[in-house]
Amino acid sequence: MSKQAKLGFTLIELLVVISIIALLIAILLPALGAARRSASSAECLSRTRSMSIAITAFEVENKGLIPPAFNGNNAAALFGGGIGDDMHFSDFFAPYMDIADDQETDYYLCPDSTLDPAPNQRRLSYSANERVMVNRLTQKTVVMASVRRPSEIVAMGDSAQNSGQGTSGPNYSGQWIADMGFPPDAADKDVPVTGSEALNVDGVPTNGYVIRFRHNSDVTANVGYLDGHATSVRLGELLERNFASNY
Repeated sequence: MSKQAKLGFTLIELLVVISIIALLIAILLPALGAARRSASSAECLSRTRSMSIAITAFEVENKGLIPPAFNGNNAAALFGGGIGDDMHFSDFFAPYMDIADDQETDYYLCPDSTLDPAPNQRRLSYSANERVMVNRLTQKTVVMASVRRPSEIVAMGDSAQNSGQGTSGPNYSGQWIADMGFPPDAADKDVPVTGSEALNVDGVPTNGYVIRFRHNSDVTANVGYLDGHATSVRLGELLERNFASNY
């Protein structure tokens, strides 16, 4: 009589299968994580490009004016009334993007941002270059025709979010770029815009607003330019000439 074939795995066979599965998971997980990070960065870049295009659309319809980063209480005087006070650049983008207010949508939150804004705060993790998209409390609105090299000038992009679950705010300042009141001269145009690693985080306490290289393990940021295009830049690639519009 023939013996009945034995069914099932031996303990050794089972351990071998489990080891192979564990090895495959170990190989695949980094690739899946990299794919997720790449997709988040691509989504952020797409949003940045849309906002950059909105800047040019606003300029065309408003006699060459670049939209402010923050208007203070000057919107009525500047745009003929009816717009309202305390507006950020996302409010000026609204007619050209068909996106809800930044307090009601996550569109203006970078997919890789790490802080969730508190209730009733603006859901905003992008900021503007105050040298061209001005703070109307202290500066006059800039006319696009007065800006040299618009294809090189960063208008807005990824920025760090404040601590206390606050949002990034309208303006860049702090150590990533020179003091807004004293723009560098042309001799400094090729000086890299740099800052400490301690500032390249979300939750910056009192250091002002900084560019946030939050993508690809904190080494790239997405920025939009005045001519409507957007790019992903690595830490150290941005120069003073990309922010200073006075030469």
